[in-house]
Amino acid sequence: MILNQLREEREALSEDELTYIDSLKDTAISYMKEWTGIYGVEVPDDNGHMLDDYEDLMYPFMAAITHMYDNRQMTMDKTNLNPVSIAILNMHSFVQVV
Repeated sequence: MILNQLREEREALSEDELTYIDSLKDTAISYMKEWTGIYGVEVPDDNGHMLDDYEDLMYPFMAAITHMYDNRQMTMDKTNLNPVSIAILNMHSFVQVV
């Protein structure tokens, strides 16, 4: 699914490029966990939540990976995400903004 989003084919990529894309996936997950406060990925977090419980979180996940891949950046901040992604992440945020 990620390779389709990036318009890449596995056979056309080197092992280093595939490793880089895996790193982008991990970075996007970490970013979403920090933003939403939902820490469950493989199993539910202490509050019983998992990122996979929310289908619409796929959009900001893919948008983040695409942005980092297109710009070859391993970091994200709130100014780099599109407004739709921000709105979706905010809808599922359990983190208190101070």
